[in-house]
Amino acid sequence: MDNEQIMPRVPEREVMDMEGQAEAYASADLEQPNSAFVGRFLELAESGLPSESPFATVIDLGCGPADIPIRLARKCPHWRFLAVDASASMLRFAQSAIEREQLTDRVRLHLADITETHLATQSADAIISNTLLHHLPDPLPFWNEIKRLRGVATLVFVKDLFRPPNEEVVRALVDQHAAGGPKQFQDDFYNSLLAAFTPEEVRQQLDAVGLGDLKVRIVSDRHLEVCSR
Repeated sequence: MDNEQIMPRVPEREVMDMEGQAEAYASADLEQPNSAFVGRFLELAESGLPSESPFATVIDLGCGPADIPIRLARKCPHWRFLAVDASASMLRFAQSAIEREQLTDRVRLHLADITETHLATQSADAIISNTLLHHLPDPLPFWNEIKRLRGVATLVFVKDLFRPPNEEVVRALVDQHAAGGPKQFQDDFYNSLLAAFTPEEVRQQLDAVGLGDLKVRIVSDRHLEVCSR
């Protein structure tokens, strides 16, 4: 993908902390993308994470309403999840969902800037993040925090949008994938596509912080993934 032919990036709000934004995101139908994320993560984890160890710790950076940790906790009853987000509004929705699913013993919330979590160094068996990267004005501190939390055998799986070549493609993707959602969700999706990074930009970010061993690939008409396997 030639960056010279790609429209410039338009950064958006880093933290989705407006109550209306948080509610729109928490109530949106994310069944398909979140199920796909969980399925791919479990595929990657199959040969690495200790499936029956009660000490397997998965850190989710930018957990939002914690839908993905909840889905994973249902499927993997021996794992523990630490769900991190900088939005207090979003974590209120997450707490309600965790209590509703009776998972408070295995999904713990942590209010913190995801670029400076203050969690223990090399404390994660796995680090996941879904559609967070494009929110960041500067992605390097995020990658540096992953590098700090990562141990020798830690599974890293980050999935995000990538920036289309022009606004015409952006509007087509919004019509295809968000037309049935709330107006706020459609607007956020549009802005997120404009704010996303290209695969080549992500590769450059990883090289800059010493995470060049992570693989970057396009996996859908709007998503890329970064993983350690």
